[in-house]
Amino acid sequence: MSEQIYTLTENGIIQNLTKRSEIHQKGILHLAVQCWIINESGQVLIQRRAFTKDKSAGKWDVSLAGIVLKHYNKIFKLQISLKKAMKN
Repeated sequence: MSEQIYTLTENGIIQNLTKRSEIHQKGILHLAVQCWIINESGQVLIQRRAFTKDKSAGKWDVSLAGIVLKHYNKIFKLQISLKKAMKN
């Protein structure tokens, strides 16, 4: 079963749920969260994406980010992403 992700209009209005594979294949706008970690000197923590990712594998990215799946709200998704990032 493919993950279901909320799609967005160009104005950021939530539309409907669509399969993750379709969203990435067609480049459809979708709901996601980002967390930028900046130290006291103004330096931004970035990470290199895993080479196994289906999108932008091996590229540098924000501190952490994630898509918002059907059953998660934005805050809960951010908490899950933070926990995963802190383990690595």
